[in-house]
Amino acid sequence: MNLKEQRQGQLRIATILFFAIGVAVIMVFLVWSGQHGAEDFRERIGEDEVLEEDAVHRECVAGLGCMIIEGVGADQCDTDEECIVECTDSDGGNEPGIRGDTRGYDDEWKVQGYVDECADDVNLREYSCTEDGQVRLHIVECPGGCAEGACV
Repeated sequence: MNLKEQRQGQLRIATILFFAIGVAVIMVFLVWSGQHGAEDFRERIGEDEVLEEDAVHRECVAGLGCMIIEGVGADQCDTDEECIVECTDSDGGNEPGIRGDTRGYDDEWKVQGYVDECADDVNLREYSCTEDGQVRLHIVECPGGCAEGACV
């Protein structure tokens, strides 16, 4: 074996060693960041701070129960049982003369609660249940005026 072949062999060994060391360093970094990355991340942004792109919350989804939804929002539920909703209206339906509280699904099938209220001195926002469990808004003109969530 001549000097040129020896040098090429040494160069190949050095290249392989350099590559192996580089791979080992990367693997050590990945293992370390997997173990410490979340802790360091929480320390940097604070426990209570939420980044919008990483945020999730729970919402009641009609027919599916309590689902994890991407995006910032307040949790509406913890279990599927909390999402089974029958629409209820304390004044018995579309009764403009009685102030009522209505709870059921809105147009986007999210559970919501509504209270009959005066839109102005003459018009009432009257909420009632539909047959499929959704809450519907009716604007009712009150000939005698509107006060405290009911026609007078």
